[in-house]
Amino acid sequence: MNHKTDRPEIPAVFRPWLLFLALATLAIVFLTPGLGGKERHQVSKEFQLTVFPWMPAGHITISNGLDTFSGISPNPISEGQRATMLIGLVLSLVVGPTLLLVAWRQWKTTMVPRRWHPPALLLGGVLVVSTMVPPVILAASQWNALESMRRVQDLSRERDLMIHALGKVGRDALQFRILPSSLGGGDGTFRGYRVSEDMKQSDAFSCELIMAADTMITLRAVSASGSRLQITGNVSSAGVMRFDFQESEE
Repeated sequence: MNHKTDRPEIPAVFRPWLLFLALATLAIVFLTPGLGGKERHQVSKEFQLTVFPWMPAGHITISNGLDTFSGISPNPISEGQRATMLIGLVLSLVVGPTLLLVAWRQWKTTMVPRRWHPPALLLGGVLVVSTMVPPVILAASQWNALESMRRVQDLSRERDLMIHALGKVGRDALQFRILPSSLGGGDGTFRGYRVSEDMKQSDAFSCELIMAADTMITLRAVSASGSRLQITGNVSSAGVMRFDFQESEE
């Protein structure tokens, strides 16, 4: 039979040492000078206090990637940039969670109230919430922006296909106009032209004839998707094509 014990999993004497080792490891990783050691004495010029260390890290990565792609040697990471990312990691991933968890545990398990519990709990909660909530909101907004961009790209692709189809039908109508009636043409007019079956219907849209006169023919392409995109094309006898776009999303 197992007996319940109040003995903590990690002895209290080792907890400060674990925290110290974590901070020391981060300091060694981020504050070690680069290969050339040229980035020293720049902390006061480039240091910025932030709880989002991945933002300057992403900026540095993208900038160096663009420089490399352009044939420019990337700049080494300065000590100021290292210190910015180090302090951001310490505040967001070490200090905030540690204060929150330790203060909450002490507040729950200690019968005698202590003055440092509420401020430490509040500070840890503020750091954790300020670190976790904005990235979630930003990720959701980026997802919505990506979906909107995909819809715009799909609509643009569909519009290009419909314009191409109308242009193909317009060229066919011009060939019909210049052919003599003995060869099945219009003998100088668009009257009598019909859209062939292979150009009339597709999975994405349909083409139809609106009006055929002597010197002008009007065609329309209607989307088969939910975009309700309609494109009207006017083709003159000189081969000039003009398009009128009408689109409205559901």
